[in-house]
Amino acid sequence: MRRRSIAHREAPAAGSGSHDAVSKFSGKTSLAAGAEHAVTGTVAVTDLALNCIVGIRPRERAEAQPLSVDFEVDYDISTAAASGDVEQAVDYGEAARAVAAFIEKAQFGLLETLVAETIEFLRSYLSAGSAAPKVRRIRVTARKPAALDGNGIPSVSAELLYAE
Repeated sequence: MRRRSIAHREAPAAGSGSHDAVSKFSGKTSLAAGAEHAVTGTVAVTDLALNCIVGIRPRERAEAQPLSVDFEVDYDISTAAASGDVEQAVDYGEAARAVAAFIEKAQFGLLETLVAETIEFLRSYLSAGSAAPKVRRIRVTARKPAALDGNGIPSVSAELLYAE
């Protein structure tokens, strides 16, 4: 991989009337809890590889099948960004481990059920604790890569939108 060099501009001379956004930026965010605006960010985990019993046919119920699961959580990142405190953020590693454990312990008849119950699990998981972030949306997608014998990959997606 080749690296590109970045040309650096000189900061304008004091009193020149020019404004250089880079020279003014302190490197710290001015976002804070209770500010007049909130910044919504998205934490996403893609291609979480799992094995789970999912399906309605006897062969699908006989043993766990490979699944691929994605989830996205939109939330107000203002407090986490201002504080740098992971306790104020959605910890994607912990969330991914919790989702994997939840799905792999369960059995589902339909991908739709898996997706809906995973959204409900995430809603509950993310609202636990005193520093729970303000979640705005949760989206989950589940795919069964082996279901159609290599002739496509079925998937189901759903999302929960929180009322403002």
